[in-house]
Amino acid sequence: MDLFGNRGRIDAWLASWASSRVLLEAVLAVCFLLLLRSPNAAEANDAKPLWLVVSREQFLSSLKPLIEKRRLDGFEVLVSTAHVGKSLAAAPRLPNYLLLVGDDEAGAEQQPWHLPAKRRKLYHWEHDQPESFASDTAWGDVDGDLVPDMAVGRIPARTPRDVEVVVNKILAFESQQPSERDLQLLVWAGSPMFGALIDKMAIGVLLSSLQSGSPGWVRLWIIAADPSQPYCGWPPDQPSRFCRRMRQGWLCQIVIGHGTVSNFLYLFVYVIVIQFVVSWVGDQLAEG
Repeated sequence: MDLFGNRGRIDAWLASWASSRVLLEAVLAVCFLLLLRSPNAAEANDAKPLWLVVSREQFLSSLKPLIEKRRLDGFEVLVSTAHVGKSLAAAPRLPNYLLLVGDDEAGAEQQPWHLPAKRRKLYHWEHDQPESFASDTAWGDVDGDLVPDMAVGRIPARTPRDVEVVVNKILAFESQQPSERDLQLLVWAGSPMFGALIDKMAIGVLLSSLQSGSPGWVRLWIIAADPSQPYCGWPPDQPSRFCRRMRQGWLCQIVIGHGTVSNFLYLFVYVIVIQFVVSWVGDQLAEG
């Protein structure tokens, strides 16, 4: 039986729902996968891929081993201590990669480690939510179509030692012996929390998009918030499972959920809150 009495009404409802933030996050995740496998015009013309680093002055010394490694890898490397927007504008062409080195926190603009994220208007579903949220990916959206035009990453450091630790881990990861696990894409998809029907449909759309939009050589490893999905497992174990899997090697990871400055919120199971808390994750990953 048709759920609403006619197919046209279902299509209209789905079209309206598709504009929600949840589906946008899923689409952006798939677009990022396509970005990873699709070289831009500079690469197609045999130019060196451009790797732009925007950093605070105090971190440059700790970054040197990574910068030298990127040059050996064949990248054209640009390093800037200017504002992120000015650094992008001054680049000779559209960068392939943007690395931000420094942390962002509202009210801490005078700190020597401060490197701002972009602020975007927050989609509200509760009256007490903030007006905006921080987005690094938005720096990569040059043409304003809400899809990043370059891969964007950040080392959220506040001390040179923070940068040194991350750089050493990156270099160690890149120098390890390749294995099949390095072809795996880790995805932790939280609940939209818009009601049972929409939540189930949103997670279904995400899983379908990942499976159809990923390169054929990628092996998907997924945790989903929908308890009816085999990808869910035992919900309270999701944070520790995700951390353990990250330690084992992966190509890329995608984390989708509602967030605050201190945690990602994924799922309510009766009275249990499943979340990824910053302090706990830092302890878990410090040696892994």
